[in-house]
Amino acid sequence: MKQIFEKTSKFYFPDSEHCEQKTDPVILIDYLNDIAGGHSEALGYSLESLLRNGYSWILLNWNIQINELPESGDNIHTQTWISRTRRCFADREFLVRDNQDNTMVCASSRWIFYNLNKKRPEKLFPEFSDKRIIIPERACSKSISGSSILQKDRCQTIETSIDVQKIDIDMLNHVHNSRYIQWSIDNKPEKMIKQYKLSYLQVSYNHEVKYPGKVTIRQFFVPPEEKSKILFYDEIRDDEKERLSAEIFSEWVLQTNNLKGI
Repeated sequence: MKQIFEKTSKFYFPDSEHCEQKTDPVILIDYLNDIAGGHSEALGYSLESLLRNGYSWILLNWNIQINELPESGDNIHTQTWISRTRRCFADREFLVRDNQDNTMVCASSRWIFYNLNKKRPEKLFPEFSDKRIIIPERACSKSISGSSILQKDRCQTIETSIDVQKIDIDMLNHVHNSRYIQWSIDNKPEKMIKQYKLSYLQVSYNHEVKYPGKVTIRQFFVPPEEKSKILFYDEIRDDEKERLSAEIFSEWVLQTNNLKGI
């Protein structure tokens, strides 16, 4: 029984021949979701078999440090492991490295095991909580929610309404976890996106959003402590349920070719 699930592969993403930039962060996050599914299958339970039997993993949060995004065609080595379990919860870690063993991405996440028929959390199967597979090491310990930087006055900059589309939905008829991040990125000023790159994401999922539906994104710009970094805080609210569905903290750093003059 292996503690670490590993995969070495050539990284590709859709329409790569037409893309002049590195991969979209959301494509990378979808890739990490797939890696987590691969580990679950290696432990004896593919996501499809869990679903057939009325179970599913539901993501509660992401903590992702992005040092460098892979380009299409890059060879990358990805590792994932479970760092902690408790009743129905499991913490999962990820490391993505390049051919020179440089860490490109490190991520920590928390998941809840859910009984779809009973509509309640389910105690983890023994295969997921076996102490022999647990490695109590976090891949990304950084956190900015609750930090002093967020005690500053926040200035709301943009409020956007979005209709939930079928393409946003996962197998449970909920908005897929990566779509919230896509909405957040799409809501950023175009000029800023061209000058800065995403370096850190912290996402908390509070309540599911279903199709059909509508959400409102309230974006707050946090005044930077240094000119080379920008911090945003986004609230994504379910208009129908009138509740906070997700919170996203994102840190953006000035790209190297824009550092001149700072």
